[in-house]
Amino acid sequence: MASIYSLRPRPNLGVSTPLDWNELSDSFDMNEYNYFTILPRLAEKGDLWKNILQDPMDLKTVLNGLR
Repeated sequence: MASIYSLRPRPNLGVSTPLDWNELSDSFDMNEYNYFTILPRLAEKGDLWKNILQDPMDLKTVLNGLR
């Protein structure tokens, strides 16, 4: 498991990063998120998880919705 903004042990030094839903498409390429692109991405988009704890999810509700 990887936490956000952690380096991945891959040839292109991938970085685990949160995404906007609109960034996921048929042309999505996880290799675009790496050691060399993460700082410009953060400068452009900011930290997408900065408010994650202000509106927490109830995991029981989420898991029950999967049934």
